Amino acid sequence: PVLSGRQPDKVKQIIEKHALDKKATLYLCGRDFDFISLKEKGIRYKSNGENMDNICLTLEGEFQKENAALAVAAIKMLKKSGINSGDDVIKSGIKKTFVPGRFEVMRSNPYVILDCAHNPGGAKKLVESLQNFFGNTDGVFVVGMMNNKDVKGILLELAKKSLKIILTKPDTERAFDLNYKVYFSYDDNIERNIKIIPDIKEATREGIRLAKKNETFCIITGSLYT
Repeated sequence: PVLSGRQPDKVKQIIEKHALDKKATLYLCGRDFDFISLKEKGIRYKSNGENMDNICLTLEGEFQKENAALAVAAIKMLKKSGINSGDDVIKSGIKKTFVPGRFEVMRSNPYVILDCAHNPGGAKKLVESLQNFFGNTDGVFVVGMMNNKDVKGILLELAKKSLKIILTKPDTERAFDLNYKVYFSYDDNIERNIKIIPDIKEATREGIRLAKKNETFCIITGSLYT
C-alpha cells in the first residue's frame, strides 16, 4: 500500500497515477484516515472503525501531528502482514520520537530554534508552526541554503513571519552564493529586511542579539548544513 499526507491537487494526482500503475492501494490523510488536534502536543487518530485517543508528541511543530497520524496509519496497515503492535506501544514510540533539527528548541530567553526547512513547502510549514507557537510575533531568521534550492520561494515564505532575515553561507562548496542577486517585486517588501553575514557563527550571534533586543525569537534554518 501507499500512504500519503494531505497534498496539493497536482501532487495528489501524480501519487494516484503512480499507485495505480503499480497496482498499489492508496490511503490518503483526510480521506481514509485523519486526526484531530488536541490541547498541547497531542492528536486523536481516526480511521474506519479503528480510532486511537490521546497520542502525545514530544516533537514541536503542527506538521508533526500529521506525520504522527501517518505513522499510526502505517503501523495499522502492517496488521495485514501479521505484524501487530498494541496501541500502548505505538503511543510510547511516538512520544519518544525525536528528530534533531526539526523545530528543535535549543534555548529560551530568547528562543533559539533549529529547523532544516529547505524548500518553499517546508518554509511554509515552519511559518505555520511559528504562528501557532508564538502567535502574531515576528522573529529573526538566520538562513543558509544550498545553490540548487528555490531561494526566492523559501525567502518569500519566511518573510511572512520575519522581523529580519540574515542570509549566511553554510560551510560547503554547494552553498548558495551570497553575491547572487535575488530579485523581488516591490510588493514583496523583503529586500529591506535582508542582511548578509557570510560567516555562519557571526550570523548566528547577530540573530540571537537581535532576537534578544526585540524580545522575540531566532530561527536558524534553510538547510541541514546550516
